[in-house]
Amino acid sequence: MKGKQSLEEKMIRSLLKRKREYEKYFKAKEEKNEIDNQTTNAYAGLIKTIVELSRKAPKEAKDPAELKRLAEEILENEYGIKRQ
Repeated sequence: MKGKQSLEEKMIRSLLKRKREYEKYFKAKEEKNEIDNQTTNAYAGLIKTIVELSRKAPKEAKDPAELKRLAEEILENEYGIKRQ
């Protein structure tokens, strides 16, 4: 399935991984009551880029089985949730 992804979709997947890393970083900073303005600005730029790429990514009609496989892959790869 990954071979059929457009360049935009591949970039979005990579950026979403980076977004999760930022969120872990922010959680650690929050526990210490610290603010990192430079990182916050970088994170905002990352979100903006994800939104812009999402708008440019080709929209294809997928059948329900394909959507289910995609959702399960995202749950497992992005969130560590494995459905049985």
